[in-house]
Amino acid sequence: MIIAASRCWLIALAVIALGFARVGQSRDFSAVFPSTQVKLSSPNGEMTIVNHDPDDNDHPHKLMLVQPARPDVMIYSYRRHVRVAWDPKSKMLFINDYAESTNSTCVLIDASNGEKTDLLQKAKAFNDNALKILSNPHAYLECQRWLSTNTLLVTAHGYGTSGTADHAISLRYTLDTGFSLR
Repeated sequence: MIIAASRCWLIALAVIALGFARVGQSRDFSAVFPSTQVKLSSPNGEMTIVNHDPDDNDHPHKLMLVQPARPDVMIYSYRRHVRVAWDPKSKMLFINDYAESTNSTCVLIDASNGEKTDLLQKAKAFNDNALKILSNPHAYLECQRWLSTNTLLVTAHGYGTSGTADHAISLRYTLDTGFSLR
């Protein structure tokens, strides 16, 4: 009887501890499209990105920004697949566009006005090493995750003919100041 009671207490403590551990976890507000998931809600729950697939292969997929009491707005179109992630405050989102098997880019979009920032061009202008890596025939710039409301972890990697020994670089992008080395 004592053993059974102590087992019950251990199980109850484990369940409580698991509940507290889950409370501390942050939810990832990102999604890959196209997929079976067609919507991605913002962290504040006020906006939703909805993926619209074309009826044929001749037209692009469309990402729509949906907000209550406002018309839906097409914020991005793509051909192959994308990864979309909201910043923690629901003000910005990044879209990794895997446009071809030989390249990808990351675009930032301001949810309030739809303004787009192509980080590929900014990364190429940042320093010579990033320019060499991203000038390869196979070049990929990817936003990995939001480090804070205005800072992203970004990676650039590539291979081909650039002649650089470095084939990858990790960068930090801050909305106010631009790129810096990680």
